[in-house]
Amino acid sequence: MKRFFIIVQLSFLGYSCSPNLDSTHPWEKVEIELHAKNVYDNPYKEVEIWVDLKGPGFEKRCYGFWDGGNIWKIRIMATDVGKWSYESGSNQDDNGLNGKKGAFIAIAWTEDEKEENPLRRGMIRADQKGHSFEYADGTPMFWLADTWWPCMTQRYYWNEDNEERKVGTSEAGFKDYIRYRKVQGYNGCMVIAAFPNWTDKRSGWGGGNWKDEDGNWAFKLNDTLPDLDKLNPNYFKNMDKKVDYLNANGFIPFIETSRRDIGEYWKENFDWPDSYARYIRYLCFRYQGNIIFNSPIHLDAPALSKEVWNEAANIIVDQYDWPQFGHMASANPPESTYKAFGHTDEAKWLTFHGVGNWHRDHQLFTNISEMFELETPVPIVNNEPYYDGLKWGNDADLGSDLAAYYSRVALYGSVFSGALAGHVYGADHIWDGDNKMPEAFTIQSASHMQHIRMFLFSEGDAYQNLNAAKQLLVTNETLNEDKNMGWAYCMRTEVKDLFMLYFEKGCQKPTLRGAISNRKYELQWFNTSIAEWVKSETLASDKTGVIEMPNFPSGESISITDWAVKIKLIN
Repeated sequence: MKRFFIIVQLSFLGYSCSPNLDSTHPWEKVEIELHAKNVYDNPYKEVEIWVDLKGPGFEKRCYGFWDGGNIWKIRIMATDVGKWSYESGSNQDDNGLNGKKGAFIAIAWTEDEKEENPLRRGMIRADQKGHSFEYADGTPMFWLADTWWPCMTQRYYWNEDNEERKVGTSEAGFKDYIRYRKVQGYNGCMVIAAFPNWTDKRSGWGGGNWKDEDGNWAFKLNDTLPDLDKLNPNYFKNMDKKVDYLNANGFIPFIETSRRDIGEYWKENFDWPDSYARYIRYLCFRYQGNIIFNSPIHLDAPALSKEVWNEAANIIVDQYDWPQFGHMASANPPESTYKAFGHTDEAKWLTFHGVGNWHRDHQLFTNISEMFELETPVPIVNNEPYYDGLKWGNDADLGSDLAAYYSRVALYGSVFSGALAGHVYGADHIWDGDNKMPEAFTIQSASHMQHIRMFLFSEGDAYQNLNAAKQLLVTNETLNEDKNMGWAYCMRTEVKDLFMLYFEKGCQKPTLRGAISNRKYELQWFNTSIAEWVKSETLASDKTGVIEMPNFPSGESISITDWAVKIKLIN
């Protein structure tokens, strides 16, 4: 009897399946299960397993992971249609793990199937200019995520049934939140795979009940402390269900390994960098059959040096030639990934930049502009949001009009400073999954975020050619005690045929420079809170390329709310 089998995981993209299928689709999870003959004291630490995978335009070694007992799995995917084959191997003399061969056929998705779930278009990658995201087939993608740090724990409860429970009540669970945010236009979430495993005796972020629905911790406990060399696969089996469900609904999770407050304990008590690097690659290999973003650490505040973090995270690139299937990676940083980890020459694992947990105001936008202008750019995301109701730097109540305004400023200010790849929304109580989360899920600001796509995609993929050009607006900054009011933002294509602007509340009517001389342009005002094009005007540039902007739609020369503006050359 053969000691291995192949499971084509059609379920995560919306299909049911049975074992031993010999066909799949591109970008769909294929799971190979092997059974070890040998017994190992610590299989997580001792054994490495892989398959050498060959297919159209593809020949790479793809690594697997221990899944408990004598079971090892390798999760792979076809990147194109055609025949694929593999042969297994390991770092052990084990007849159950080595020399197992198999093959399968990948057949194309139909266009209707791709419309049903955009992830069938393939892995996320940078566009040609390096500033935004697109699917593998070249279709532009704007990633809009919510902040659900503990969603892999029981705080975002997984119900095995598919009964719909009302969001806003304590009965709602993980599946209900996905359905709710999907209707609101979201296609991602920020998560921490596993918390440091302190027991309930520790308070705050490091403690509390961070177990899964079955009471599992991610690592074995040694009294009240985690043994970080002894992983518990049962925790990650439950996490698999949630990651698959996210992908089945077109969501791309940003999966961070752990939170930075475990760093010093890990480094002092375990073999650094190898022990931490082992956990990084465990997550990368376990979820390489899914479409996700990877992250080696949730570095929301300074902890250990960038050299120490990079030493561990770079191992997966240097020693394992990751990513085999093109998975992208970043991190939630203090201030910016560029300042926290360096660019891609220092942080070899990093493939897109982000701003994070620092000043949630104009300072974030200047960090974005700095990264946008790098000589070898990568996409940028604001991946630690302004949190509605958290009152960091302001006094806006949860769900209020003012908090919704600040949430929009964080979105549009980020995007039109250069974060064209995506944006992360957040609200108090949702980010930590506490008992006030049901109410927070229904507040108004969350529904405003999706409108950015209507504005940004109104000229198709032309937004990918925009360059940050705030200096073309005079005036673009207004002194204001509130650091989320009074600034204006501008992006423009190199050929000067398209401008996209954003005005915060309190902006003075500006003059726009940098247009083609003596030409007519159409200006359209966009209401960011209700997604409505409210007014269209024809403007003319003078011989120096200057356009005199009109008053804001309400008639004032100083804006009383925020506005987005599109200015397009009339041919």
